[in-house]
Amino acid sequence: MYSYLEGRKFINPYIRRMQDYGDWILTEERAKQLPGQWANDIFASKNSLHVEIGTGNGFHFAHYAQKNPHVSLVGFEIKFKTLVQSIARARSHNCANARMVLGPVKSLTEYFAPNEVEKIIIHFPDPWPKLRQQKNRLMQVPFLLSAFEVLQPGGVLEFKTDHYDYFCFARSQATKTPFTLTSYSEDLHQSLWAKENFKTQFESLFLRKHQPIFYFSLSKYEGA
Repeated sequence: MYSYLEGRKFINPYIRRMQDYGDWILTEERAKQLPGQWANDIFASKNSLHVEIGTGNGFHFAHYAQKNPHVSLVGFEIKFKTLVQSIARARSHNCANARMVLGPVKSLTEYFAPNEVEKIIIHFPDPWPKLRQQKNRLMQVPFLLSAFEVLQPGGVLEFKTDHYDYFCFARSQATKTPFTLTSYSEDLHQSLWAKENFKTQFESLFLRKHQPIFYFSLSKYEGA
């Protein structure tokens, strides 16, 4: 299943561990065959489809899957270790509603059909802070337009970061799309949305330093 194992003398132990999870982890190639088919082919369920891009060590991913058993959750990661950690944590909570994809996300239309997704979660993506790196940022107009296309009418994209420049950049990019800004805070933990927020270990590091977390959500209005 995994070509990463072929012809290597040293193999990352997390690549080997991927095999232990079988169909709980999908390759990029397999996932790109599934637009419009996730409910039938992967989850055998008509539950709403939610997507988390960049699950990190998986604490939020596992929490979200456990808290929302009525949701089918797809996580994306490009690193073997964090991918395995994410699905392992979800499985340790007996979450049958979670799957991981090993692959990058540049356009969500490569993976999902129009109106197939109810919610997209993007927490603490790489801010690519240097000017020459900013072309690599995820939250740019082409990506946001792909997110708008795959979301259902009324669907939501949730964005959270500790990097203020990226926050401003992402919000500026969002104004160039059909999305509607529905919530916004430059200090999430002192906001109306604080009680709903799940604090990861990564997030707690910034809170101990009294550094604010920046947050907004975008909605695809009904009829859009």
